[in-house]
Order: sequence, then C-alpha cells, then structure tokens
Amino acid sequence: MGKILAAIVIIGVIAVAAGAYFMFFYGDDSLTAEIDDDNEYLTVKGPKVNLKIAISDIESVDPSIGYAVGDKVNAVENAKIKSGEYKHGTLNIYIECGEYIWVYYDGGNYLVFNLKTADETKAFYSKLDALC
Repeated sequence: MGKILAAIVIIGVIAVAAGAYFMFFYGDDSLTAEIDDDNEYLTVKGPKVNLKIAISDIESVDPSIGYAVGDKVNAVENAKIKSGEYKHGTLNIYIECGEYIWVYYDGGNYLVFNLKTADETKAFYSKLDALC
C-alpha cells in the first residue's frame, strides 16, 4: 500500500510540474489592442486585462522602451507575456517586443501595453496619439 501511495504522489508531482512548465513557456499569449471604427474607444484585452477606455478619457499617451509598474497584484506572467494589475498600474505586454505605449487616463490611472512587434506597436501608437 505504501509503494502505491508513493507512486501516486510522484505521478501527481510530475503532472503538476509539467503543467506549470507548459503554462509558463506556452501559456495563453493572446494580447489585443484596438480602436473602434468610430474612434471613440481603445480596447485592450489579455488573460487578465479587459479594458475599454473612452478616447475622451485619455489624458496622454507616450511611447517608451521601458516600464516599471511594481509588484504583481492580480496578473499572469509567462515567458512571452505579462498581463494584469500591478501595484502602480495595468500591464498587457509581450516581453520580447521592447516597445511600449503608456496611456494615462481617467484621473491618474495608467495602462502600459504593446503589440507583438515593435513596428506594430509604433504604428498603433501613431494612430492613438493622433486621436488624443
């Protein structure tokens, strides 16, 4: 009986470790950002982010090559993305992109996000900046 229990525990530990490995390296990496057809809303979505911000509520947008949002509060991180609430703001980024858009909105809130590539991020920033 003891050997069977030990085998079950070992198999369980291996299964949990394999699951954690695959979530970290191959987890959900679908981050999106879009401006609606009427140019009224910015919508940013990710595993832990679902924001719809009125363009009229955006105080400023800034391009950046860095971010500092503090410790994780309610977020998902893996080898590809960081998405969710952090101590100082909301983050929805592809780690390898290297370009970021900072959106300051609604009286002191901010969002840092990007798209999969630096070129996509720069183009989206230009479109958003022209609307703000």
